[in-house]
Amino acid sequence: MSAVSCALDAATQELMALPINKRDIPAIAEAHGLRGLQLQRLAGRVTGEENKRGESRAGPSVFDMLEASENLAREKPLEPLELNDGAALSNTNPSITPRQTSRNPSIGKTVSDSGPGQNEVAELVTTEINGVFAWDDTAGSWFEREHIAAPFCECSPTRLWRAVRDECSRHKEKFAAGFVNGIETFCKADLHVEAWRSDPHELPMKNGVLDLKAQRLRDYTWSDRFNWQLPYVFDIKATCPLIDSVLDRMVGGDNELRAFLDAWLVVLLRGRYDVQAFIELVGEGGTGKSTFLDIAAMLVGEENVASTDLASLEGNQFETAGIYGKRLALVTDSARFRGDVPVLKAITGNDPIRLERKNQQQRRPYVFTGLVAIAANQPLESSDYSTGLSRRRRPIAIDSRVTEAERAPYRDRERYPGGFKGALRAEMPGLMNRLLAINVNEAVQVVANPGVGMARQRLLAELDTNPMLAWAEERLVPCNPGSETQVGDADMGAQRGLFANYTAHCRSRGLHPVSLTRFGRDLVPLLIQNGVDTEKARLKAAIIRRLRLRTPADDGVQTLLLGLNPSMDENVEGFTEGLNGAVVDFEGFEGSKQTSDFRAYSKASGR
Repeated sequence: MSAVSCALDAATQELMALPINKRDIPAIAEAHGLRGLQLQRLAGRVTGEENKRGESRAGPSVFDMLEASENLAREKPLEPLELNDGAALSNTNPSITPRQTSRNPSIGKTVSDSGPGQNEVAELVTTEINGVFAWDDTAGSWFEREHIAAPFCECSPTRLWRAVRDECSRHKEKFAAGFVNGIETFCKADLHVEAWRSDPHELPMKNGVLDLKAQRLRDYTWSDRFNWQLPYVFDIKATCPLIDSVLDRMVGGDNELRAFLDAWLVVLLRGRYDVQAFIELVGEGGTGKSTFLDIAAMLVGEENVASTDLASLEGNQFETAGIYGKRLALVTDSARFRGDVPVLKAITGNDPIRLERKNQQQRRPYVFTGLVAIAANQPLESSDYSTGLSRRRRPIAIDSRVTEAERAPYRDRERYPGGFKGALRAEMPGLMNRLLAINVNEAVQVVANPGVGMARQRLLAELDTNPMLAWAEERLVPCNPGSETQVGDADMGAQRGLFANYTAHCRSRGLHPVSLTRFGRDLVPLLIQNGVDTEKARLKAAIIRRLRLRTPADDGVQTLLLGLNPSMDENVEGFTEGLNGAVVDFEGFEGSKQTSDFRAYSKASGR
C-alpha cells in the first residue's frame, strides 16, 4: 500500500471516530499531509462511511466544507436542478436532499451527494491502485505486485476486478457490475505499461536493485516497473565452490568449454538476448545436462523460466504466450522433432513473434528478451538446413556423469535440507558475484564467436543432422578454377552434376532430398559459414567456384570440412585472462566492508 493510501486510511479512521458534527476534514487532512485531489479522496471516503452508518449532516456537506477551506467563492449561483416533470427548483432548497449538489474544488466539477461520476471515481481508483496494479497491453493481462520490493506478476482478472470494486465502494454507495467494468477500462488507459523496466545495468534482487553503473545497491521505489526478480539477496562475500566443482567435472578439463559456459551464464544473467545464439546440450541421461540447466534456472529464478518442447513451440500457436516476459526458455525432447523451426529461429534472432491466447483477441507481436537452452539425448534434427539455424546453434556434448558417491553426502537432510539442488541454490549469490567479475562485452563475444573447439562441435553436430552438409563433406573436393562440376539438375547423372549426385546420396541413405531451388540457395552459404572459400557463379552453366565432385583419384585428399585447419580463435584466451580481475565495484553497498574484498575474491578464485 502506498504512503498516500496509508495516510487516507489513518485520516478516515480518525475522522469517523469523532461525532459527525466534530469532523473537521480540512484540519485532519492537513495534519496527515493530504492536499489537492487527496482532499477529495478523503471526502469521498468519509461520505461513503457516513452513508453506510446511516448518518446525515444537518449543516454543510463534506464537499462544502472543503470548498470553504479553500476560500473558493462561487462567481454565480449554480443552475437550477431540473426534475422529471420539467419543473425547476433552486438547488438551495433544503427539501431536495436526494439530488442536492455542490461543487468539488479539487476537480471543478459538479457532483451529487449520491457520489461522484464514473470518470471521477476512476480517477480516485487509479490513484489508489497505481504502483500496485499495471496493465500490459502486449500480454492483454493485469499484473500485480504484493509490496514495493516485489516484482509485478500476472494476476487473474477477478483479482483486479475485486480490488476496483472495493475501491469503488469507498466513493459510491450503490453501483452495478457494469460500473466497475467501466472503471476498469479507465484504469487500463491510466495504468498502461509501455515497456517493463529492463536495464542491463540493473539487477532486481530480494534486498534491493543492484545498480552496476552506480556500483551500489539501492532501495526499490513505487515507480519501479520490474516484471522479474532474482530470488536471492546480494551478498558481496558469497562464494560458490560446489557449483565450480560441478562445472569443472562437467567439462572434463576442457578449459575452452568451461570458459564458454561461464560466458553464456554471464550473458544470461545480464539479459543480453542480442547475442542471437542458443545452447544445445547433448548427452545421455545422467551426464549433467539437467544439472547445468538447473543452475541456469536458479541463477535467474525458476519463476522467470519457461519450459516447453520443440513440437509444442512450433506446432501450438498459443505456446509463445508462455515465454513472454521470461528470462530463459528451456526446450526438451528436441531430437524427436524433424520439421521446420521458424519459431525457434525467431525467438533466438530477436524477430517479432505473435502472442495468442485461447478465446482472446490476438495481441500485438513482441520480441522475446530471454535466452534459449535445448537439452536432448541426440543433436537437433530439423528440415531447415539454412544458415539461419546453423549460425545460432551452440551444441555442447556432455558425457561426464556425477557418481552416486558424489551425491550421497547431500542426502543428509539435516545438513542439507534441500538436498543437492538446495545446496546449489544456496550458492547463487556467490555464482552471481563471480559472473559479475567478468566483462559482459567479452562474454558476448565468446558466445557469438566461439573458439575452434566449440566450432568443431557445431560442425560435427551439423554433419550428423544436415544431409546437404554431410554430402558436401563426403563428395566435394577443392579444385582449380575452370575444372568445377556444374550444378545441373536431377536428370543429369550422379557423376556429372552436383544436384544429381546429392539426390543419389540422399536416396541411398533413405533420406528425402531438398528441391533444386533450395539446394542452390542454401549450399553455398553453408559452405562459406564453415570456412570453405567458394561462391556461386554462372558461366555456361551454374557452378560453385573452386569445387568439384570427388573421383577415385582423390582417395588421398582430405575431406572438405573436417580437413580444414581454422586458426585458433583468440576470444577465449582473452576472455579467460579477463576472469582474473573484477570489472565491477560495489562501493557503497550497505553492509559491505571494502570493494577490495570483492577484487581479492575474484583474483583468488582464478575464474
